[in-house]
Amino acid sequence: MIDNSVDVAVSWNKPEPLPTSGEYSTVIKFPCDGERESEEYWSILIKFFPLVQSADAPEWFGTATFLSPDGPWERLSPNSNFQIIEGWKTVANVRVLPSGNNRDRHN
Repeated sequence: MIDNSVDVAVSWNKPEPLPTSGEYSTVIKFPCDGERESEEYWSILIKFFPLVQSADAPEWFGTATFLSPDGPWERLSPNSNFQIIEGWKTVANVRVLPSGNNRDRHN
């Protein structure tokens, strides 16, 4: 099976409750970017690296992958951004990092 996960940095909007496990499945939103007429919502799985999971850390690092094989994988290119949504609220901003940026330091 091919690993399509990408490295990400997650910046939480405090005082939102933070995930309590190493895996977090949620809905994300891509902002309008001119190429697409509206915002898009997709389900994603983020696996956090245990060494950086701290409520005091400004960013959490991990890997992200779409739950659907039909997800817009091209939108997960390095330096792209998306938002984590809970209900109608944005709870975090996520930045896709260059490949391998986190993995080498935290695995």
